[in-house]
Parts: sequence; C-alpha cells; structure tokens
Amino acid sequence: MNVLLTNDDGINSIGLSILREELNAKGFRTYVVAPDGDRSCCGHGLSIGKKLNLKKIDETTYSCSGLPADCAHLGVNSIFQHIKFNMVFSGINIGPNLGQDIFYSGTVAGAREASLLGIPACALSFCSKSADRILLK
Repeated sequence: MNVLLTNDDGINSIGLSILREELNAKGFRTYVVAPDGDRSCCGHGLSIGKKLNLKKIDETTYSCSGLPADCAHLGVNSIFQHIKFNMVFSGINIGPNLGQDIFYSGTVAGAREASLLGIPACALSFCSKSADRILLK
C-alpha cells in the first residue's frame, strides 16, 4: 500500500518521523512531501503564482517551501505522479486540532487537499504541546 505523508510542522517534525516509522514497520510504502519549516495555522492555502523550492532528501522524501496543501498537491500530481496512492496522512501534528481549529490547521489542509484530489486522507494530531509526550516507546 502506497501512502503519502505531509504535515504543517515541517519536514523535521518528530510527529512525521514517528508516523513514517510506524507505517514502514507495518509494511506500508511511504513517501513524504512536507514543508521545509513550520507552517502551523496557515489554513488551506495554495501558492498560486509563486515559485516553490523543492529539496530532494532521498528517493521518497522531499521538502517544499510551500504550504501543506501545496505539498499534498505536488506529491500526488507532480513529484510522485507515477505512484498510485491509497491514502494520505497529514501529521502527526504536535498540538490539538479541535473544534474551529480545523479551519486554520495546515495539518487538516494537507489531508483536505488530498481528499479533493480523490484520495482518502486523514489528519492526525497529538493533543499535547510537548513533543516529548508523543514518544510512546
């Protein structure tokens, strides 16, 4: 099963690392396109008319100067267009996305963009401001 991962906390987020590690351990083939830095609370924006910089980290991992929705869009329609994705996960966000937070959440926007492209998607958030608490092992 092919899974695309994105987030709004950035390519170096511990939540993204843990999600990828767990999915890989369960046999999923994971691909990542995530922002090159924190884009928390950016909402569902797309970078129209702006040049986006992509950095290839390895064959399955890219960082992007854009927003989470850009990352999902580029991952599906450009960077990994030869891959048929079964699912897109956005997160794991460090901090909750509850109630009206979903309107501002870049994490939710990454999943929503994939859904608009016809791919099942899920946004994941950890209800703590401390990334240390996400380490369950």
